[in-house]
Amino acid sequence: MRYPIIATVLDFDHYQIQVPDMPGCLGAGISLDEAMDNIRVAMDDYLLTLAERGERPPHATSLDEVVGDQTYEEGILGFVDIDTVPYMGMTEKINVTLPTLLVKKIDQAVRHGHGKNRSAFLAEAALEQIHRLFPR
Repeated sequence: MRYPIIATVLDFDHYQIQVPDMPGCLGAGISLDEAMDNIRVAMDDYLLTLAERGERPPHATSLDEVVGDQTYEEGILGFVDIDTVPYMGMTEKINVTLPTLLVKKIDQAVRHGHGKNRSAFLAEAALEQIHRLFPR
Protein backbone atom coordinates (compact mmCIF):
# COMPACT_ATOMS: atom_id res chain seq x y z
CA MET A 1 0.00 0.00 0.00
CA ARG A 2 1.31 3.46 -0.89
CA TYR A 3 1.22 5.64 2.21
CA PRO A 4 1.72 9.37 1.69
CA ILE A 5 4.46 10.97 3.77
CA ILE A 6 5.31 14.57 4.51
CA ALA A 7 8.92 15.63 5.03
CA THR A 8 9.66 18.92 6.75
CA VAL A 9 12.91 20.73 7.42
CA LEU A 10 13.26 21.30 11.17
CA ASP A 11 16.41 23.38 10.78
CA PHE A 12 19.35 23.44 8.40
CA ASP A 13 20.52 19.93 9.23
CA HIS A 14 17.49 18.06 10.57
CA TYR A 15 14.47 16.59 8.82
CA GLN A 16 11.27 15.04 10.09
CA ILE A 17 8.87 12.79 8.21
CA GLN A 18 5.31 12.05 9.25
CA VAL A 19 2.68 9.67 7.93
CA PRO A 20 -0.79 11.29 7.94
CA ASP A 21 -2.50 7.88 8.04
CA MET A 22 -0.48 6.77 11.10
CA PRO A 23 -0.92 9.35 13.88
CA GLY A 24 2.23 9.78 15.94
CA CYS A 25 4.38 7.87 13.46
CA LEU A 26 7.48 10.00 12.92
CA GLY A 27 10.96 9.56 11.52
CA ALA A 28 13.76 12.08 11.81
CA GLY A 29 17.36 12.42 10.73
CA ILE A 30 20.19 14.74 9.82
CA SER A 31 19.55 13.94 6.15
CA LEU A 32 16.46 13.04 4.16
CA ASP A 33 17.97 9.60 3.55
CA GLU A 34 18.36 8.99 7.28
CA ALA A 35 14.84 10.30 7.95
CA MET A 36 13.48 7.94 5.24
CA ASP A 37 15.25 4.98 6.84
CA ASN A 38 13.84 5.95 10.23
CA ILE A 39 10.28 6.43 8.98
CA ARG A 40 10.31 2.92 7.48
CA VAL A 41 11.31 1.53 10.89
CA ALA A 42 8.66 3.64 12.62
CA MET A 43 5.98 2.49 10.15
CA ASP A 44 6.97 -1.13 10.69
CA ASP A 45 6.70 -0.68 14.48
CA TYR A 46 3.34 1.08 14.09
CA LEU A 47 1.90 -1.70 11.91
CA LEU A 48 3.27 -4.41 14.22
CA THR A 49 1.60 -2.73 17.20
CA LEU A 50 -1.73 -2.64 15.35
CA ALA A 51 -1.36 -6.31 14.39
CA GLU A 52 -0.64 -7.28 18.00
CA ARG A 53 -3.87 -5.52 19.03
CA GLY A 54 -5.79 -7.37 16.31
CA GLU A 55 -6.33 -4.20 14.30
CA ARG A 56 -5.95 -3.95 10.55
CA PRO A 57 -3.49 -1.62 8.80
CA PRO A 58 -4.92 1.84 8.10
CA HIS A 59 -6.16 2.64 4.63
CA ALA A 60 -3.75 4.84 2.68
CA THR A 61 -5.05 8.30 1.87
CA SER A 62 -4.61 9.22 -1.78
CA LEU A 63 -1.81 11.62 -2.66
CA ASP A 64 -4.43 13.96 -4.15
CA GLU A 65 -6.20 14.23 -0.79
CA VAL A 66 -2.96 15.06 1.01
CA VAL A 67 -2.05 17.69 -1.60
CA GLY A 68 -5.43 19.34 -0.94
CA ASP A 69 -4.90 19.40 2.84
CA GLN A 70 -3.61 22.82 3.92
CA THR A 71 -2.06 21.25 7.04
CA TYR A 72 0.81 19.87 4.97
CA GLU A 73 1.44 22.72 2.52
CA GLU A 74 4.88 23.48 4.01
CA GLY A 75 6.20 19.94 3.61
CA ILE A 76 7.67 17.85 0.83
CA LEU A 77 5.16 15.24 -0.31
CA GLY A 78 6.21 11.68 -1.07
CA PHE A 79 5.09 8.15 -0.40
CA VAL A 80 6.35 4.89 1.05
CA ASP A 81 5.12 1.65 -0.49
CA ILE A 82 4.66 -1.01 2.20
CA ASP A 83 3.38 -4.55 1.85
CA THR A 84 0.74 -4.61 4.60
CA VAL A 85 -0.13 -8.29 4.17
CA PRO A 86 2.41 -9.51 6.78
CA TYR A 87 0.67 -7.31 9.37
CA MET A 88 -2.69 -9.06 8.97
CA GLY A 89 -1.96 -12.14 11.04
CA MET A 90 -1.61 -15.79 10.13
CA THR A 91 -2.01 -16.78 6.50
CA GLU A 92 -4.45 -19.34 5.24
CA LYS A 93 -4.05 -21.15 1.95
CA ILE A 94 -7.14 -21.08 -0.25
CA ASN A 95 -7.87 -22.07 -3.82
CA VAL A 96 -9.52 -19.57 -6.14
CA THR A 97 -10.67 -19.87 -9.71
CA LEU A 98 -10.04 -16.85 -11.92
CA PRO A 99 -10.29 -16.21 -15.65
CA THR A 100 -7.00 -16.73 -17.48
CA LEU A 101 -6.92 -13.14 -18.74
CA LEU A 102 -7.31 -11.83 -15.19
CA VAL A 103 -4.46 -14.03 -13.96
CA LYS A 104 -2.27 -12.67 -16.78
CA LYS A 105 -3.15 -9.09 -15.80
CA ILE A 106 -2.32 -9.84 -12.14
CA ASP A 107 1.02 -11.35 -13.15
CA GLN A 108 1.75 -8.32 -15.33
CA ALA A 109 0.99 -5.98 -12.41
CA VAL A 110 3.29 -8.00 -10.12
CA ARG A 111 6.10 -7.88 -12.69
CA HIS A 112 5.76 -4.09 -12.68
CA GLY A 113 6.21 -3.89 -8.91
CA HIS A 114 2.61 -3.97 -7.69
CA GLY A 115 2.80 -6.64 -5.00
CA LYS A 116 5.48 -9.19 -4.21
CA ASN A 117 3.52 -12.04 -5.79
CA ARG A 118 -0.01 -13.06 -6.81
CA SER A 119 -1.11 -13.72 -3.25
CA ALA A 120 0.16 -10.36 -1.99
CA PHE A 121 -1.44 -8.56 -4.93
CA LEU A 122 -4.81 -10.23 -4.32
CA ALA A 123 -4.61 -9.62 -0.57
CA GLU A 124 -3.89 -5.91 -1.11
CA ALA A 125 -6.73 -5.63 -3.64
CA ALA A 126 -9.10 -7.34 -1.20
CA LEU A 127 -7.99 -5.05 1.63
CA GLU A 128 -8.61 -1.95 -0.50
CA GLN A 129 -12.12 -3.20 -1.28
CA ILE A 130 -12.75 -3.94 2.42
CA HIS A 131 -11.65 -0.39 3.32
CA ARG A 132 -14.11 0.98 0.75
CA LEU A 133 -16.98 -1.19 1.98
CA PHE A 134 -16.29 -0.89 5.71
CA PRO A 135 -14.53 2.41 6.46
CA ARG A 136 -13.55 2.96 10.06
